[in-house]
This record gives sequence, structure tokens and C-alpha cells, in this order.
Amino acid sequence: MSLPPQAPVEVVELEVSSPLDDQLTGWQSGAMFTRAQALIRCHGKPLGIMEIADLPGIDTAGLRTLVERAFGPEIRRRRCAVPSPQPELPPADLPPATVVVTTCGGDLEPILGALRSVLDMDYPGRLEVLLVDNRPATSGLAGPVGAQIPDPRLRIVPEPRRGLSAARNRGLLEATGDVVAFTDDDVVVDRHWLSALVGALVEERADCATGLILPSELRTPAQLMREELGGFGKGFSRRVFEAAGSDADPMYPYSPGLYGSGASAAFRRGALREMGGFDEALGAGTKALGGEDLDIYLSCILAGRRLVYEPAAMLRHRHHPGEREFRRQVLHYGAGLSAMLTKRFLLSAQERRAITRRLPLGLRMLTSQRTRGTATAPRLAAPPRSLAVLQIVGMLYGPIAYLRSRRALATLH
Repeated sequence: MSLPPQAPVEVVELEVSSPLDDQLTGWQSGAMFTRAQALIRCHGKPLGIMEIADLPGIDTAGLRTLVERAFGPEIRRRRCAVPSPQPELPPADLPPATVVVTTCGGDLEPILGALRSVLDMDYPGRLEVLLVDNRPATSGLAGPVGAQIPDPRLRIVPEPRRGLSAARNRGLLEATGDVVAFTDDDVVVDRHWLSALVGALVEERADCATGLILPSELRTPAQLMREELGGFGKGFSRRVFEAAGSDADPMYPYSPGLYGSGASAAFRRGALREMGGFDEALGAGTKALGGEDLDIYLSCILAGRRLVYEPAAMLRHRHHPGEREFRRQVLHYGAGLSAMLTKRFLLSAQERRAITRRLPLGLRMLTSQRTRGTATAPRLAAPPRSLAVLQIVGMLYGPIAYLRSRRALATLH
């Protein structure tokens, strides 16, 4: 069954501490878009998402009414109407940082866009940027990237071993910053992305911080369905995760997607090295197809370390526009999740007991899953059943995929 057709949604941002008229004038409201997803910000910090159902018909008064209805109390609490600088940690408190951007090559423009957004950030500490090329023999990136971005802070690092985890571990090995942040080549990071991640690490005395991932466009049914199924965003409030967890979530800490996504994460370099880095039997580009980010987050929490989710660390991600790529992604997510759980199950008797206790509830949640919806897309009656089938097929394959991946990895050592 094909994905249900949906009208495209314009993605816009609204800074409520600035005049609304100028921002509304700059929004694209042509025939292609009849509705919009607006990120509401206060002095740069995200408050939440608001849907505009009639984009061509909206005026300043109507926009002000929508904002007041959705965020009025929060805006007054934060005094957004009175311009004031964002509270920031003193530069001396922000350690040297390395941002690792991983790539397998492909279209040059998105890669350049990702790198330029990282280099344009407002981070006041020392910054190093590593582009880890996971296809150095065939990508042909080194020359064009070096020519178009002649920035001394940027280094291109080859990693011929296939897999996202191998690429990230190469970045970790080469990094000189006290904090190492990871992202992908299909994103555009916000100017405050790294400052917010590192600030959260320092303030919460955490070893890992993740950030808010929002779509850069919602033009196709596949992109809209990606958001309808939950997207990559984890809300607009800071959350701190520790081993103790909460009784409110019986799946904790094995809750898929609870902590954030690997495209927006930062670690204290020493802590990540002590944990052994990313498992190279997991992740995109391996036979396991994924699961490396949740695995490292679990390792962090179960080792007694703290993880913080910070929504002020925001970036925009371009979801796959095509249905075929989206369905493949759903399959890979299912496989990567169960591959990761297989790894954890085999790791120790304690984790075997923990996973076994949660397995019946997890299966019930999976088989009864309905569209979750977000404010970024209108709620549908239900996603096509074929998506749930794809996810289940992926999860059934995951244990086999992990064992195959671990065997392939063993032959390289």
C-alpha cells in the first residue's frame, strides 16, 4: 500500500522577541503551500511547534492570536517581549570541542552546507571540525571540499573501514577537543547547536548530551509520514537520564528513541573512550543496519553516567523524500533496534534478565502501535499497515543481522 497523499507543509521559524510583520512577509506562501509548521523561538531558544492551517490567509493579527493561544504563558514567563541576551556560560567554562561530520560521499552541496553551518556556529571556545570520509577511495571529496571551504579549522580524515560506527570512532581517535560532537552530512546545524550541547554537559555534569532534530522540509508524503511516526525530535524540555530511571516508563532504560538520535550528540572525549567508543558491529553501513546510537546511550546510562537531552541544541535534517528510501529506513530501524538488543542480551546475565522482563510489554507496544503524530504534520487515521510489517520484519532479521555483522567484523581483526 502506498503512502497516503498529503499536501506539502512549509517549514518556517518565528522569533517572538522580534517584530512579527517582517518575519511573516519573508515566509514563502505560494501556491505550493497552504499550511505551515512554525518553530516558535524566544531569543533563539525553541519553545515548540505551531501549525498554521491557512498559510496564504494568515496576517499579523491572526498570527499573533495563534502564538498567544499556543505559547502565551510561556512567552510571558520567559519575558520574550523584552529583548535580552541569551544566558551563556563564560567562554572559559566552554572546553575545546571537536565536531565530527561523517559522510559516504554523494551530492557535494548538502555536505558543504552541513560543514558551513558547523563552521558558522557561535561557539566561543576552540573549535575543530573533522569531515570523516567513509568512502575515501571513491567519494572524491577531499579536493572539492578543501577548495570550497579553505578553513584551517577543518580537516578531512579518511576512514576506509565501512560503517558509521567505524567513521565515528575514527573521528574520536583524531579529535583533540575535550568534547566531541557528532552529526551527519545531511543536516544544517543551528548557530547555538554546539554551545547548547556543551553547556548542557557542563551544567548537568553529564558525559553525553543529545539535541533536538527537526525537519528541514516537509514536501513529500514520505517526509510527512516520517514526522507523523514521531520524527527525530524528543520534545522542547531539557531531560536528564540516569541509571535509576523512572517508574513512569516500564521499558526504561531500553526505550527506543527516548534519548535522542546519533545525528545530534556530544560526549566528553575521555568518557567516550573509556566506554570503548561506538560498537563497530552496529550502525548504518554494517550488516546490522543500525542501532549504534541507542547502544552507546545505554552503555553510558548503565555505567552510572548521566545523559542530558537539550532542545536548545537544534539542527535541521533532510528526511528522505522518496517512498522507497523511507520504507528502507523503516526496515533498517527495526533491524538495528533488535540487533542492538541482541548485542545487549548477549553482553551479560544482568542485561539478559532486564531485557527478558521487558520483552512481553515491548511486543505488545509494537503490535498495537498507532501513528503518534507530532505538531509537524496533521494526524492521519493510521499509517499503512505495510510500515508496521516492515518494522516487524526488520526486527525479526535484527538478531541474524547482528551475528552476521559481528562475524564479518571478527574477520577484519
